[in-house]
Amino acid sequence: DSKKAEATKTGPEKKFQIREIKCVTECPRVGEEVTLVAYIEECQADNAEFTWSTGMFPIDGEIENRQDGTDCTSTITFTPEDSECTIKL
Repeated sequence: DSKKAEATKTGPEKKFQIREIKCVTECPRVGEEVTLVAYIEECQADNAEFTWSTGMFPIDGEIENRQDGTDCTSTITFTPEDSECTIKL
């Protein structure tokens, strides 16, 4: 099972570049927690607000933002439901 997710980036008069979004949970399964992390370039975690969504619907989960040098990461942990999961070949 896989889940498409995206991180929306906003901040004071600045658009941020997302370098990569990665699923850090090995073999994610429906009904079990999944953790995704976005790596954002040249961003101050304290000055930005990140929203995770599947298309237009926000993901209800625990979000944590951290500074990593001049870049930052935004991590979300959530439990997907059957209706939110798709299989891609």
